[in-house]
Order: sequence, then C-alpha cells, then structure tokens
Amino acid sequence: MQPMHSTIFKILLCTFFIAQQQSGNAFASNKPITAKEENVTFKIIPGTQDAVFRKTKPRYTIKIESTYKEKQSGTFSYILTDAKHQFIAKGTADLNIGKMASVSLPVELPVTEPGFYEFTAMINIDYYEDTVRNVCAYQPERINTPLHKPADFDAFWDKTKQELAKVPPAYVVTRSNEKSDYAHDVYLVEMQSLDTVKVYGWLTVPKLKKNYPVLLALPGYRVELKPQLPDEFAIFALNIRGIHPSTERIDPKNTEYNLYNIQDKNKYIYRGAYMDCIRAVDFISSHAYMGLDVSRIAVGGGSQGAALAIALCGLDNRVSCCVADNPIYCDMHTTYEINTKGRSVSWPFSRFIEYVKYKPNVHIDNIIAVLDYFDPQNFASSVQCPVLVGVGSLDNLAPPVTIFSMYNKLNAKAKSGSEIYVFPDKAHEVNIHHGKFRNIWMLEKLVTKHEYAR
Repeated sequence: MQPMHSTIFKILLCTFFIAQQQSGNAFASNKPITAKEENVTFKIIPGTQDAVFRKTKPRYTIKIESTYKEKQSGTFSYILTDAKHQFIAKGTADLNIGKMASVSLPVELPVTEPGFYEFTAMINIDYYEDTVRNVCAYQPERINTPLHKPADFDAFWDKTKQELAKVPPAYVVTRSNEKSDYAHDVYLVEMQSLDTVKVYGWLTVPKLKKNYPVLLALPGYRVELKPQLPDEFAIFALNIRGIHPSTERIDPKNTEYNLYNIQDKNKYIYRGAYMDCIRAVDFISSHAYMGLDVSRIAVGGGSQGAALAIALCGLDNRVSCCVADNPIYCDMHTTYEINTKGRSVSWPFSRFIEYVKYKPNVHIDNIIAVLDYFDPQNFASSVQCPVLVGVGSLDNLAPPVTIFSMYNKLNAKAKSGSEIYVFPDKAHEVNIHHGKFRNIWMLEKLVTKHEYAR
C-alpha cells in the first residue's frame, strides 16, 4: 500500500512505539491468564456519536487490545471510498504491540467533499487479523446531486390530481365491533381512488375527547397495515392499491409491485398509489364530525411509506408535518450509480436490472426516466411542512447520500422546521429511541400549530 498522509503516518508510528513502551502492564492482574482467555480486540470509534462530521474532517480512534503474553508485530492499514465505492485514499504503517498491551491510534481521514464515506480498517499481526468497516459523513447538509426533474413534472401531476378529483370518493365507513375497545372506536374505511380503484384503511379515534389531531400512516413495501390504537391522536392507517383486498383488481398475477406497468408513467402503479394518499387526506378532511381536527394532519411512514409521505406533502399542502424514515426511491440516478459500481446490486435496482434483461426493447435508462416522475426528491421543493427524517448509515436499499440529496432540496420554509438524524450502526431501520422521538416531535408540531385544548 501507499504511505498515509505524512502527518497521520507520523502520529500513528509515534503512538505505536509509545504504547509499546508504556503499556506493558496495562492488563496485569493477580489472576493468571489462561490460553483460552488470550485474544485481541480491534475497534474503530468515530469521533462523533453519529459518525457525522460538520466542522472537522472525519476522525477515528483505533483501539487494539491484546491479552497475549507475547509481543506481536504486523501492520495497520485502511482504505477510504466514497458512497459510489470510488477510491479516495489508503494508508499503512508497521504495528508493534507489547505483551498484554493496548494501543490507541488517532486517524483523520483526508476527505474534501461533502458526502458519505466508507472507512475500512484492517490489522494483520502475528496472532490475529481482522477487518472492520464504518460509514461516516462529512458535511452532509451540503450534499447537492443533480436534480433530474422532467420538464413536464408539474403538469403531469396537476393532470393526475384533476383526474382524481373527478372520481367520486364513495366513502363507506363501518365500525368494527371486533377491533374497537373500551377506549377506541375503530372503523373500516372504503373509498374510490384514481381509475375508480377501491382502497381501504383503518381509522382509529380515541373516545376520551374530540378534535384529535390525525396521523395518516402509510405502508412499507407490500405491507398491509392493521388498526393501531394510540391515545394522543386519531390514526388513519391506509392500505394503498395493490394491497389486500384490492390486489385482485389491480394485479391478479401478483407482479412485483414496483415493476407493475413500469414502462408507462401514466399506468405505473405508483401514479395511482400517490393519488390513494391524497384521497386519504380527502377522507380525513371531510370527516371532522368523527372527532377529527382536520386542520392538524400529520403523515408518516418508513421505507416505501416514507417515500409516499414525502410525495404526498409535495402534492398536497393540507398536511401539517411529515415523519419519514429511510425513504426509498430517492435520487434514483445516484442510487443506480451506487449499485452498478458497488460490490453487489441491492433491491430495488436488482429487480429493475433483472426486468430489462427480458425486455429487448427496454433499457435501464427508460426505467429511470419513468422513475423520475416518482422520485421523492423531485417533490421536495414543493413540500410546505416540516419533515423529520431518520437515516441508517449502512442502508443499501435507501443509501444515505440519496436521502440527504432529497432532504437538502426542501424549500426554505419546510427546512426551517425540519430535522434529520443519522444512525451509524443501522441499515434499513432506525433505533428504538428515534421511534419514541417521532411521536414527541410530531405532537409538538401539531400542538404548536393550534392550541391543543379547545
């Protein structure tokens, strides 16, 4: 390997030899160490809790602890790549560890551009070798990828909304005695959406008082939502088209959902699904008499549900706030580059690439051109409400750089009340603490919009 940045290299070498000389008794105790207990621990610790660096270059502490009674020698090395798996830097240095010793090594990564980076650290010593990876971010709020917004994007969605407005909603609301309880009334809601497709949802209204804020919950990929029983707000859990029991009408052959009519933007499954979300807001807005405060509507979801939520907020300004975790389909051009240059192709592009293999007259560029009409980042500038976003640094389905690409394109009004959080040890998920924070954040946004008690 090539030498590291000279300053870092000198720091590391100095640290190695000081540790060798000074830490020989670091693990000494009266208890004898057996062969079974002898081992090496290798950790890389980012300089910030979320591995996001805004004011300084990314920094790590490398910790190596050995309980072996023999000295060990070998090498420490690292490789740094960007979000598209392009090489940025590498470095190496000799490593000498005293018997039963520990070393702590500072490393500063030589990055210059905003983005997400994969830091791969390796040690190879006499009795041990290991590779550890971590993803860090450098000034992610400055990530600015190109916007691939079709020239007729706004006209396309205006026309689609006009078509929806001509479809009678034909609401049918039926109370479920089985699912209701002493504190909640639960209703099955049926309604007509675009192309007169019937979609379904579950409305839960607490019995304690009236004028509840409403959360519109949107589903993940091919997920059927069930009734939920919150006490702080009413909740309308929507099942978009193609989810049971509307599957037979939409897709009797049970095609892969995001491939259904993907060659035609006017027939693509998500054109109707986005309108299903608007129809759900129509339902909420027209049913204040059921105890709903229709001036305070939140929308939320994860993965596909997060993408639906962002698109909805860009299409409908009746929504007061949005919570969106790990939204898929953001910045599909960058997502495609990440997948084609990476170690493996992740869903959903694995499905798109497989699809075009069997369509001789269809190229992946044709698919991406259709997806541009449904990309959440192309709706971001039209979002009028605050947005809370959760990001998993290790997410291959929704790469974090693409989520920041979307988030950074929110307009100034929306962004002034928005927040985004990164979880360095999570893939396509967020941690449990963020799950609790979501409800607090959403309720604060809804409460501050109007006085809660009337």
